[in-house]
Amino acid sequence: MQKLVNGQWVDTTEAELTVGEQYRISVGGGWEQKAYSLPVVENPVVDITGVTITGATLNGNIYWAPKGGNISLQASGALPDGQLMLVIEKSVSAGSRVVDDTRIIVDIANGVLTASFSLPATGNWFVTAARVNQGLDYIGVPLSLSFDTIEFDIHE
Repeated sequence: MQKLVNGQWVDTTEAELTVGEQYRISVGGGWEQKAYSLPVVENPVVDITGVTITGATLNGNIYWAPKGGNISLQASGALPDGQLMLVIEKSVSAGSRVVDDTRIIVDIANGVLTASFSLPATGNWFVTAARVNQGLDYIGVPLSLSFDTIEFDIHE
């Protein structure tokens, strides 16, 4: 392995490379040149199970609740005690376009997640693992959550 230093190729090891630095490796009698990047580390995935919603009526796969009504969520997951910020997104066009969001605090104790909240406007609101994980990545929490999407249809 060699890296480019002041226009010259010099022998190196991977431990000596820094992000963005040009290096090359010998491949089949030639050289393959690349820019160094840190190896991708996959976050551990925590399954969230046993999701129970009260204060809303399940119709098919959608929970119906009145605007401003008290909704409670409970679930299980192997998470440390603490709190988690949960983003609930309001979407239109069958969930394809986010137009608003609200945030709630989820308390975690002994592997049980609980939250009480209300949704401020009528429409379709979604809790998705993709959005939660985007937030966890943004704040540097090294884990991902796995759960089925929860949809609320909020009415007057």
